[in-house]
Amino acid sequence: MSWQAAEISAVSLAVAAVAAWWSRRPRLMAAAGFAREAAVLLALFGLWQLVGGVGRMSPDGALSRGEWLWHAERVLHMPSETVLQRAFLPHPLIVQAFNLY
Repeated sequence: MSWQAAEISAVSLAVAAVAAWWSRRPRLMAAAGFAREAAVLLALFGLWQLVGGVGRMSPDGALSRGEWLWHAERVLHMPSETVLQRAFLPHPLIVQAFNLY
């Protein structure tokens, strides 16, 4: 399935979920929950397909893309990996749960 088909399916399911939820019928509301979850799954799959295509670019631009990502992280004030590691490393059960995940 292409990313375009996945996104079209996701939008269709999302619209169906909203319509079923507005009906206020118990069975349709249960189906709305399933449709919503399926829409999220398809949207994420489509995004994964799209990003996978970007990843197959030539390695020539890898350094410039890496520098762009580093700059974007700094502009958005995202925490560094070492800050996150220091927060969780003293808790071995949490680290093990993350590793299993």
